[in-house]
Amino acid sequence: YLGGQAGASAMLDVIFGRYNPSGKLAESYPYSYDDVLFGQEFPATSRFAYYKERLFVGYRYYDTFKKPILFPFGYGLSYTEFAYSGLIIEENQVKFTIENVGDRDGEEVVQLYVGLKESQLMRPKKELKGFKKVALASGEKRTVTLPFDDKTFRVYDSQQNCWAVEAGEYTLFMGGNCEESQLQGTLLIDQKAATLRPRTVNEQAIYPERIEQATLHDFVQFLNHPLPQESSDQPLAKNSTIAELQQAKSPLGRLVFLVLNTMRKRNEKKGKLDLNLLFIWNMPFRGIAKMTNGMVSMAMIDQLLIICNGHFFKGSFGLCRAFIRNKKLQRKYKKQLSQLH
Repeated sequence: YLGGQAGASAMLDVIFGRYNPSGKLAESYPYSYDDVLFGQEFPATSRFAYYKERLFVGYRYYDTFKKPILFPFGYGLSYTEFAYSGLIIEENQVKFTIENVGDRDGEEVVQLYVGLKESQLMRPKKELKGFKKVALASGEKRTVTLPFDDKTFRVYDSQQNCWAVEAGEYTLFMGGNCEESQLQGTLLIDQKAATLRPRTVNEQAIYPERIEQATLHDFVQFLNHPLPQESSDQPLAKNSTIAELQQAKSPLGRLVFLVLNTMRKRNEKKGKLDLNLLFIWNMPFRGIAKMTNGMVSMAMIDQLLIICNGHFFKGSFGLCRAFIRNKKLQRKYKKQLSQLH
């Protein structure tokens, strides 16, 4: 998918063996949408979306909770095979040998995952921390080095409001995707090197053992602060979507909503999704300024929002002033560009 303009010809090269594929999936493929954690809550129908899955997005969920999937994160096919051996774990890097044991030249994306089994925190079984594409001729072997940095073992400490390193014995997994680990080893980070303080709250006790059963109450307990609440009196802002014009105090804003909603429903009945229409429907107001090639400025968006929030004359006068100022700035900018040439 997302093969692009030349995707068909590229696929023919792969099918007829003129090119040995080496691409890897950047996401896990579930068997059905029902397997997506809290998938029934998206797309959100209100202003706020609550990410109750926390860090367990994609492969982190399927891998940690042992959910079967169709294709794992990092998965990819090749016309040759690769063997991993000779793992050496050092203080700031990992080394191992990879060999092309097939009869075709090819490339492999070696992947490093790191996990901490005995953790004080509720965290994924393992997470991707490094990768490298290696080109090998048939029969060739090479030593691969994947370095560690100050972010490899860090986790966000909500009690200290900073990034910290937890003490413990970390497992390092090397392989071609998140489910196939050809090499494993451990690295001990002792208390002296750790910066994570002992927990005052047991995260494991907050969330249910089956994370898919987590409620908003569980989520609030974990966050330790109240969630933003939906309010019909809340004014539209830059992060509000075009679909939220339904709540606009301005009749003009509600009319725009009715037109777009009618078009959307008509397309749904025909069974033909208009991606451009859906894009507009879900676009925040700030996106208008970014998608109009300078024709609409953020200052103009501010005035449009004033109109939508029920102050027609104030917003209209402000919009005219912002439009004139934006045109002057555009002419000035074009003049500067022309002088450069």
